[in-house]
Amino acid sequence: MSSQSPSNTSPAMPFGASSSWLCSLDASSIMASQTGPAPLADLSTAIASACRMPCDFPALGEALIPDDRVVIVLNHRVPCREVIVKELWQILAERGIAPAQLTIIDAPSLSKPSTDPRSLLPAGIASEVQWQIHQPADPNGSGYLGSSLGGERIYLSRALLDADFIIPVATVEADPVHGLCGAIHAIFPALTNLESLQRLNKASHEELHAEDERPIRQLAEEVAGMLGLQFSIELVPAAGGTGVAQVLAGQPDAVHRLGRQAIREHWLLNVDRRSETVVAAVTGQAGEPCTWEDVSRAAQNARRLVINGGRVVLLTDLSAELTEGWELVRDCTQPRDAIRRVKTVQPVDEISIDQMLRTADFATVYLLGGPEGDILEELFLHPLASLKEVDRLLEGTTDCILLGGAQYVRGKARQAQTHVEE
Repeated sequence: MSSQSPSNTSPAMPFGASSSWLCSLDASSIMASQTGPAPLADLSTAIASACRMPCDFPALGEALIPDDRVVIVLNHRVPCREVIVKELWQILAERGIAPAQLTIIDAPSLSKPSTDPRSLLPAGIASEVQWQIHQPADPNGSGYLGSSLGGERIYLSRALLDADFIIPVATVEADPVHGLCGAIHAIFPALTNLESLQRLNKASHEELHAEDERPIRQLAEEVAGMLGLQFSIELVPAAGGTGVAQVLAGQPDAVHRLGRQAIREHWLLNVDRRSETVVAAVTGQAGEPCTWEDVSRAAQNARRLVINGGRVVLLTDLSAELTEGWELVRDCTQPRDAIRRVKTVQPVDEISIDQMLRTADFATVYLLGGPEGDILEELFLHPLASLKEVDRLLEGTTDCILLGGAQYVRGKARQAQTHVEE
């Protein structure tokens, strides 16, 4: 939960897979801090309990019949995916669903290879359960669902069109395109064809807040209705540990209402004004290192809380590898030049790169982790080699906001920012 009256103890801020930074700033220098909810100690039990007693829906097992073809859809940001699949499989097996009747679909990840979600299933069962990574460019991978009320032709993974029961699983969090999104967005537009993805997944609307209505979110809800979606699972994120603070399951609208409420309670930080410095600690998912996607989201969240020309300090354990999209940035002279180039070329990680570049155009961005030296500077980022350098950078700071799990924080400053963001 957020705190705008920090205690006298210096907060320890976890970041990356297992690192931590002990803030040495005086409490009077910390204008506000955000840590988020504690992670679940037993994710398996939480999943089983949520599916036994879902919101506005019978127990999951009671909604199935043995002949059902079941599809589990996993958003690429879901942590502990193997644990989730194992618990869901136990419910399906008790209802008489055969392994060959289950298909697991992943949306392709932009930041890391997808790991096999069947790894905790018994070997004989895992080999029969189908696992697909959706390929939007494959003309045979998607089929026609129908047309929306606005005349949009909707194409989705063929496995979804053939399913009797669909279980989408996603974190509920602010997304730069969809706003505050959840399980239905794991289906659309994540599992549509390439043409639709390129048309719908554009860079974020800077003037909109996470909960503002957006046409793409309304279209996703319409697609869920066209599919006859009855059930969903949404995970409230936590910084560190399992990466999950709460499991919500049941009727999709009811689940998302509770998910939005939980995000407002745990991840919304309201401050009276922007700060000169924001320190944003980016946690990995369930013990994994940070990704560029998470770091860019954290940068955008920090930008909403820092003054124009202020400092954003990102604590990460990013690897040194750059994507093809980031390579486009290296010989640009200004962040806005790079934004235009990336928008023209449209690499798969265009949105993440756009978020980071807009932050670098607005404030001075320091990064612990990632490529060293000149490479970071070519990305308009200032490298920090160690936590000692972080401490030296912050010496004398008298106006600071601390963000733990910064990729999830929704910050709002009540005092208007005079700088106009393009």
